[in-house]
Amino acid sequence: DMATLLRDVLRLPTYLSLTVYARALRLQDDSVLRTNTASGRQSPAVQARRAAAERPLQWDEFERFFRGRRLAQGSLPERCFAVLRTHDAPRGTEESLVRTDFVMLVEDILERHPGLEFLKSTPEFQERYAETVIERVFYELERGSQGRVYAKEWKKSNITSVLERLDEEDDINQILDFFSYEHFYVL
Repeated sequence: DMATLLRDVLRLPTYLSLTVYARALRLQDDSVLRTNTASGRQSPAVQARRAAAERPLQWDEFERFFRGRRLAQGSLPERCFAVLRTHDAPRGTEESLVRTDFVMLVEDILERHPGLEFLKSTPEFQERYAETVIERVFYELERGSQGRVYAKEWKKSNITSVLERLDEEDDINQILDFFSYEHFYVL
């Protein structure tokens, strides 16, 4: 499965697996942030999870994504950044991440992390948690108030090691940076 491939072969955090699948098949719609439960629209993660169940990623699709994002090169933070990025930077500008680049990641964490199991029955809290996590990431990493996290800021931060810790720690509240439910609840 994708999580095993990421962990054992690519040495990437497994919570990037749904993002890799969606990016490789170009499923992500940048305009969708999160499902509005009243509207009945599905979130990008739900759409990607359904597509993955119906259609496995083919090797040539994965290889095209892998080579296109240069995932064999660079440090772990650089490779994680490359996976999350939904768009190519315009010529002459730095590559960056925007808020919607984090939606699939946070929704996958919400869906699979054992420390957030209790939230599955409360879509409103899931939505607020996702928004809060993304805002925490931007508060910590974004330096220019432009709504973008640049590669330089990403590499200086500890977010990659935090993503790795999510794979190892079942108690989400032991991970104090970005993803702690206790911090979300206080906010």
